Amino acid sequence: MRKIFYIIFILLLSFNTYAQIYVYNGSSKKYKDIICTIYDNKIYAGSSLRQLDVLYIIDNNYIYQKNSIHQDDIIITVKNKKAYLRKNIRDNYIIATIYNNKIYYHNSKKYNDIKASIYDNYVYNGPNKIYSQVLFNSTEPLNDIEIFAVYLLILN
Repeated sequence: MRKIFYIIFILLLSFNTYAQIYVYNGSSKKYKDIICTIYDNKIYAGSSLRQLDVLYIIDNNYIYQKNSIHQDDIIITVKNKKAYLRKNIRDNYIIATIYNNKIYYHNSKKYNDIKASIYDNYVYNGPNKIYSQVLFNSTEPLNDIEIFAVYLLILN
């Protein structure tokens, strides 16, 4: 009985360890280069999981600023691979679009408007997959809303 308890405890502990996603600056995988940690729909500063270090909350296709889910704290709405400013979902409020693993400026799909490229767990600056142009990388694949949130974090 004791062995079963220990096995279950270790399994639960290992699931908890791998539930968080680390996002690193550039192509680094060093602990000191962690930009943010994504855990439980929250984005924390650096490697922290403290409530004081919450930068963004992701909830129902909204990215909220800080540790609040008040309507006034919505900074981005993500719908159909498009990021809209605040809670507006009209075309003139589109700030970025993900299309074919590229982040485009506004609603454009022109080559000149490519701001970043997404390959595997890496996001590159510009249209090409050049190792020296890695903006950030993550330990696990990020979904669209997480990519927009981290990209916003890097731009700020």
